[in-house]
Amino acid sequence: MRLSYQSEREELFRLLNDYIQSGGMQPLYDDLVRRIFAFQYRYNKVYRDYCITIGNISGEIQSADELIFLPVSAFKNYEVKSGDWESEVVFRSSATTGSVRSCHHVRDLDFYKWNALRIWNTFYGNPAMYCFLALLPGYLERHDASLVAMVDHLMKVSRHSFNGYFLYQHEDLRKKLEECREQNIPTVLFGVSFALLDFVSAYRLDFPELIVMETGGLKGRYQAMPREEIHDRLKIGFGVGQIHSEYGMTELFSQAYSGADGLYSPSDTLHIITKQINDPLTHENAGKSGILCAVDLANIDTCSFIQTEDVGVVHEDNSFIVQGRLDYSELRGCNLMFDS
Repeated sequence: MRLSYQSEREELFRLLNDYIQSGGMQPLYDDLVRRIFAFQYRYNKVYRDYCITIGNISGEIQSADELIFLPVSAFKNYEVKSGDWESEVVFRSSATTGSVRSCHHVRDLDFYKWNALRIWNTFYGNPAMYCFLALLPGYLERHDASLVAMVDHLMKVSRHSFNGYFLYQHEDLRKKLEECREQNIPTVLFGVSFALLDFVSAYRLDFPELIVMETGGLKGRYQAMPREEIHDRLKIGFGVGQIHSEYGMTELFSQAYSGADGLYSPSDTLHIITKQINDPLTHENAGKSGILCAVDLANIDTCSFIQTEDVGVVHEDNSFIVQGRLDYSELRGCNLMFDS
């Protein structure tokens, strides 16, 4: 007998917890993926309609290889929900003038915060050890960014008296960083790329212990430049040996982090695969460039299977690199059905 919607949802969260506690055992992953797919096919009309368009009319898969990934552009044009529920908050993407913003409806903000904190602990340890500073103009001015929600929560857990956000007060930030360095305070600086570059064009620090967490985004302030060049400038400007990066999206509940060389390690609830650029329904082999697609096990209430607009390479150990944005002129077929 089929479980009710609520019972099925509760069972998925129980299985997710079992999977996390197991350390990511493959059999539990495979079972969870199949069950989440069936749940979202049944209760998420946007996802179901797309699956049917692609050719899955049964609502079942035998393995993760059969997964159908919803183009991320669907979040710009539709309310993507699995079930009928009230949104506690709505995360929105940044946007250039005149463009449509993605909207990710969040049923349980505490769960998002819990998962983001759990993932941070895995990569960097207890936030209580750190002072968190954030140079996030653009994000702060919108008040609806998932990144700000995550950083807010890290600061709340940290409770360090120096924690704080900076818009364009670069001199204030310099003073705070110097204080942290002089007092040997473990410090994390979250920063959008263009703001970090603006900062190091005016100031030069020598703070080798600083964790600089670059979150992307040149916002038209700089001509397109390779990631390596951005990081080289930041390493010189802050006096650090490496630049860290966070890979997250408005439409995702899970993150990946990179400590060096642009190589991201996904969290246990995030699995990245590639699809062929000229045939986005076909898997690409490990080590070859393709469209990055995300299996986000934490996205039970919306959609766990998302085709991003990033191109990159996934390695055999599930680490990956991001090479750039997708050129839509190269795409064919149903991949475009949600584009505005």
